[in-house]
Amino acid sequence: MTNEPSMDVPGVVFTPAITPENLGALIHNEKLGRPVRVRGYATDLRVCEDDPEHYRCGRLTLDDSSIAFRVRADTLLAEGEPAVIVGVLHVNSKRWALELRGHFESAWRPAPRVPVVVIPPRQRLRVSLTEFARHHSVTALGFLATKTGWDEMYATGPMTQLAQCHRVPMSFTDEDRSIESVTWLARLPAIKAIAVVRGAGEKLTSLGNSPRLAKALVETGLPFYVALGCPGDVLLLDKHADECFVAAPDFASHLRDLERERVGHQNADSMVQQLRAELVDIKQSMRDTEVRHGEALQSLQAQHASDSRHRMRNMIVAAMLMVLGLLLWELL
Repeated sequence: MTNEPSMDVPGVVFTPAITPENLGALIHNEKLGRPVRVRGYATDLRVCEDDPEHYRCGRLTLDDSSIAFRVRADTLLAEGEPAVIVGVLHVNSKRWALELRGHFESAWRPAPRVPVVVIPPRQRLRVSLTEFARHHSVTALGFLATKTGWDEMYATGPMTQLAQCHRVPMSFTDEDRSIESVTWLARLPAIKAIAVVRGAGEKLTSLGNSPRLAKALVETGLPFYVALGCPGDVLLLDKHADECFVAAPDFASHLRDLERERVGHQNADSMVQQLRAELVDIKQSMRDTEVRHGEALQSLQAQHASDSRHRMRNMIVAAMLMVLGLLLWELL
């Protein structure tokens, strides 16, 4: 009597059990037979254990991916060398792993790895240009501006304070020099904020979206404002700036209005302080007048008392003389 299940149970489909012996026959993929070209770094180079005289084995690695490969033993391939291997994908029946079998085609030049620039978080709240202008003059702004941007700011109207500002000429094609200029401006004691200004029609190239320049501006700890002349785009500098403006003329116009308002407030404050000083002088003058009036009143009161005593003395003397006269009259 056998324990094997019956194959003729209605409604039940029996399939053979998967074992290491029949797994290779079950794997079928038409694309495995086509040649492929794989690029990576040759690592773990060694002679193949199953055929050391004819083949070398290793792994092609690129970033987080890798694949085993097998090439001829006379292939000149160094450890860590960038290589392109052309071959066919096979399933290694011993290790049940995918393996590339072919030949070394050529080396390849890896693209330079661009370091990831991490822009630090802002350690303060954003400061709008309006808020900045309440406490500082235009001369407290350090400008990183192209020639066209600077000329456009001047073209919006006369502004004496601009000529007194620190301005570093800027080229939107020289990232390193722009970063050095930002660092230099931030070290000046008179600079309390930085403005990055670009003229219309100039190429943004890399600086408008430069993580290194954005990082340098944020790390200064100073408020910074940008006017890059790109109304349809939001660039990296726009995202990290305290406030961004459409173009240089727009920034200059806003700055001029704020400066006029600040000067008006300063003049009003000066007038208030002057009136307060005058009020203090008036109060002091009134106090001095009161003191003088008090002294005069005391003097009059003293004079009046003296006069009263003198009149009383005279009246007493006159009365005594009258009495004496009457006595003499009676005696005579």
